[in-house]
Amino acid sequence: MPSELREKSGLHFLQLPAEIRNNIYEHALVSSEPVRGDVKPHRNNLALKILRLNCQIWCEANVMLYARNVIDISHITSCVEFGNLLTGMGAFNVCLLRHIRIPFPRIHHYSRAAFQDDYRCALSGSPFIHFDLSILANLETITFAIESSTLANNEVDTYDLVEVMRPEIIEMNESFRRSPRLREIVMETHPDHVSEEWRQVLEGCGWVIKEVLFPFEDSHSELSSDDSCTDGESSDEGDSADENDLQHARYEDDSDPQHARNDDNDWVPYDAL
Repeated sequence: MPSELREKSGLHFLQLPAEIRNNIYEHALVSSEPVRGDVKPHRNNLALKILRLNCQIWCEANVMLYARNVIDISHITSCVEFGNLLTGMGAFNVCLLRHIRIPFPRIHHYSRAAFQDDYRCALSGSPFIHFDLSILANLETITFAIESSTLANNEVDTYDLVEVMRPEIIEMNESFRRSPRLREIVMETHPDHVSEEWRQVLEGCGWVIKEVLFPFEDSHSELSSDDSCTDGESSDEGDSADENDLQHARYEDDSDPQHARNDDNDWVPYDAL
């Protein structure tokens, strides 16, 4: 009886044109603000339950989720956290990322020698500066978060410090530009804290200076980290269900060939939605 009712109910969601389905996924899963990519579960304002409907919807919607949102990892401060985040996302989802928001190295010394030493130390020790961009094959934009960009705010206020930073910024820029699809690097900063010398350094490398009045960390959407997502599964735990949908879920219902388990090596990144 249920199957007969479904047959008589008219057009199914998956029978809609792909363009219409993508529009629905966009309204449900794409945020106008950066989406926090965290290894811990968080409440979020995205309609993640759509990912739990079935395997095909999950595959289609997951591409929209990771490729269209700005994934914010500016809150992560260690290599361990960064590695855990990438592991939690899974190789397929990491390859889908196109837009990320990361921290800028923080420097707390003002003498020229100390500044230069500490800045180089920060560069060599920061996973966000020298991480292997080859794993982010589709990366298009990198944004340095205003919460961490003290170098672009009130700390870079002398000509000497700007001159010390110039070769380091050039080296950083060259490292990022090796990513084949990268088209834009953005530095968020307060409007009144950008000296002309500092602006010339950044714009000389082709970076975009984005003036932001206030940090918007409270308005972040948030990603969660659980790798369980079952075809047709429903939840009785209210909001907690949304916290279990975002990391690289795999379907393991081998009884249905269409829902058989997919390994990361079997998935091919989408070049276009």
